[in-house]
Amino acid sequence: MTTRRRFLMILSVAMICFQNGRGADLGLADFHKTEVLVVGTVHQRHSIDTNFSYKDIFKILSTYDPDVVCVEIRPKEFRKEPYLEEMMLATIWGVIHDKKVYPIDWWLDGARQVRDSLMKLPEYKQKEREVDAIEAKDSIVGNFEKKYGTWKNQGQTGYEFWNGKEYNDYTMEEYRLSMEVFGDSPINLYYWTRNDSMMAYILSAIRENPGRKVIVLTGGEHKHYFDKALRNDSAVSLVQLASILPLTNKEFDPAITSYLEEMNDLPYYETGHPKDMNDYYRTKLIPVIHGPDMDEYPETVPPGNIVKAEKVINRWKKDPSSSTASDIIDFEIGWLHFLKREYHQAIGFLSPLSLRIEAGTVRDPFLRAATHRNLGFCYDCIGKRDSAIVNYRRGEELARGTPFESSIKVMFKNYKVQPYYPR
Repeated sequence: MTTRRRFLMILSVAMICFQNGRGADLGLADFHKTEVLVVGTVHQRHSIDTNFSYKDIFKILSTYDPDVVCVEIRPKEFRKEPYLEEMMLATIWGVIHDKKVYPIDWWLDGARQVRDSLMKLPEYKQKEREVDAIEAKDSIVGNFEKKYGTWKNQGQTGYEFWNGKEYNDYTMEEYRLSMEVFGDSPINLYYWTRNDSMMAYILSAIRENPGRKVIVLTGGEHKHYFDKALRNDSAVSLVQLASILPLTNKEFDPAITSYLEEMNDLPYYETGHPKDMNDYYRTKLIPVIHGPDMDEYPETVPPGNIVKAEKVINRWKKDPSSSTASDIIDFEIGWLHFLKREYHQAIGFLSPLSLRIEAGTVRDPFLRAATHRNLGFCYDCIGKRDSAIVNYRRGEELARGTPFESSIKVMFKNYKVQPYYPR
């Protein structure tokens, strides 16, 4: 057989294999470039942005269907500690679909605290004015903000906007101008160092998976940097989000549904984590029923949060590793019943807990103070004013000499004089 005929046979086999999706299995992946899609996300906003929700993250993953998922999580926290919710969701999606998932975040511990301290100095204020003066003369920044406002005021503009050219050009220009004044410093969270370090992780994942489809999920402020670097990589075929639209409406996987509706992110964690399951469940409840002002003004807790909290508590009660957490669970169940305005049921959990507190078996200072405060709320709501006052007074006594002493006025207000009633 001639060399030419042998080459044509190999090429024909390769073409058939690629058409059948078997190229990589036969070691032929290097015949084509690695596809990479960088998706800019909006940290902390997906839960409130109906145009770029967590469901949209799932749709993007399902539509593109990558072989490799890169998530903005630091390697040392990856699948061990909670992280950004959209990154945990993407990790869960990758795990349940047997995809390779790589952590690609990088930042120095304490960098944000240092930045916050520096921003209080007079020198920072002066340099900030320098940046403002430069931006005022910049056409890219000026045109964008005239059309859309600053990036902090974008509202519900959708995934196409956050991944579009206008926003990414604007972000790149904003950083370029800030870097002129502040440099690669904590103020810019080490813009060059951080992005280059994250890019090194991304390239490592790409090199380990030649010819595959890779998705990189990262905060929108990084997308312009990664796109620019990948665009110049001869081994990469850079994909833009617009090219895969419209997104498919694929049915959610059960694990994704549980994550979105029940806050069940346990599939995210590797075996052996979380190490303290009681702390895990308790922490899950903090943002939904103990968030800002929720303990002080319980009526501000959204009804949907109460539904989610009940699902978390139900899973907690069934978890065999939580058998030693009866005090914490009873407190949270009591609080849940109170939020549902089931005051007698709440007393049924909080009253035995208060007896254990008096017996000295409960050490948690928050439980010791807040249990009696919450009992006072319940008794006020069912018209037993004398019992309410007794509990308010006892709660204040238990709070003294603890980290919560400074919060007595916030927790107990003047409830001994003025009864508590839901607003």
